[in-house]
Amino acid sequence: MTTPDEDRLTKPDEDGLTPPDESRLDESQELIDDAKKIARELREEVPDTTPEPPREESSPAG
Repeated sequence: MTTPDEDRLTKPDEDGLTPPDESRLDESQELIDDAKKIARELREEVPDTTPEPPREESSPAG
C-alpha cells in the first residue's frame, strides 16, 4: 500500500500537472537572489545583539 504522497509521485499526469514554465522559474530565482541580497545587507546594517533571557511568567516578580 502506498501513501497519498507516493501516489502523487508515481502518477503526476493524473493530477493535471503541467511542466514548469522555465521563464517563471528564472523570474522566481531572480526574486530569491534579490531577497537573499537584501537580507544580507540588513544583517550587515544591524549589529548582532544577544537575545534577552526568557521571562518565567509563573514566578512572582520581586
